[in-house]
Amino acid sequence: MEEDIRLSSLEVVLSFKVGDKVTTDFYGEDKQVVRKITNIEHNTGTSSTVKISADDGGVCKCCNRPLSKPIYGIDGFWFFPVKK
Repeated sequence: MEEDIRLSSLEVVLSFKVGDKVTTDFYGEDKQVVRKITNIEHNTGTSSTVKISADDGGVCKCCNRPLSKPIYGIDGFWFFPVKK
């Protein structure tokens, strides 16, 4: 079981916009993958009231495979902004 799961704050979650770059601990082995938010749904039954979808992070430059799996409609608390 993952011991160091992090969750974002509500203030951060509510500031997200489609196109923002984020990371997530949702897939523990892919925490370092930088993803782009592809969809945001507000007023949902989630704890944060926001469902977020994000892409797979693109493809590996070495092997041309996706860096991860896309994420569809999970609670916004799982996402963290990437510092610019």
